[in-house]
Amino acid sequence: MSRWTSILLAKVRASRFSFVLWVFFLLVVGAVSFYDYPGFHFWADGGWRGWLMVCAVDAVMGPLLFFVVFWPGKARHLMIFDITILVTIQFSVMVWGLHSVLKEHPVADCYTLNGFQSLTAEPYRLSGLDLKRLGQLSVERPPIVYVRLPTRQELPDLIAHINRGIPAAAQWKYLEPLTAADCILNRERYQKAVQGWLLGDGSDIWHQWLGHHADTTPAQWRFGFFAGRYRSVLLIFDRSDQFAGYVMLPGDLPHL
Repeated sequence: MSRWTSILLAKVRASRFSFVLWVFFLLVVGAVSFYDYPGFHFWADGGWRGWLMVCAVDAVMGPLLFFVVFWPGKARHLMIFDITILVTIQFSVMVWGLHSVLKEHPVADCYTLNGFQSLTAEPYRLSGLDLKRLGQLSVERPPIVYVRLPTRQELPDLIAHINRGIPAAAQWKYLEPLTAADCILNRERYQKAVQGWLLGDGSDIWHQWLGHHADTTPAQWRFGFFAGRYRSVLLIFDRSDQFAGYVMLPGDLPHL
């Protein structure tokens, strides 16, 4: 075996340490992503992006740096110094990825005039609303709530808060449970329109739901569309407005 072949094999063996670190970071960031982006949120709201960025950077940068920097025969103290720097770089990438995941994860799904959308913690922080209070309106994780329309008298105050970066969905007085009479889940005209779509152009979506809930009809459920940052989703509720499940949509939201 030539000298350069021995050096190459030694570098490859050294890179395995970085690969083990990458697998560890993959599991840690993946577990956090799946927890903070439950259910459809992982794909619809981008939980996969933070995970993918960390994996991609760590998988390429870590082993490659170990391969380039490691040199057999280098003094022990220099080797320890190099490894410390490289591990620190990989760990920093993981921390950055976790920060991105935690900062952007959804803390509530709110129904407004534009359908269901998720909200991050920042608007609630600005409004001073304790996120635990949302648990009074919904037992889901994240809570699913209805954002009622303001009265004419409330409009100036609402606009003032919006100008400060606080949407209505982060202002407690506009939040109600899904059982509210004027929530879309209780508007029969809209529900019949969705049912008609599911029996027509949206039949593929309905058949996906039937795969797990056979012998039911659209009239037995209530529906609402969720507009995520990356994917759209059909949310499905039972007749008592309890969340029952979802079906990912292949494209944009339908126009009903």
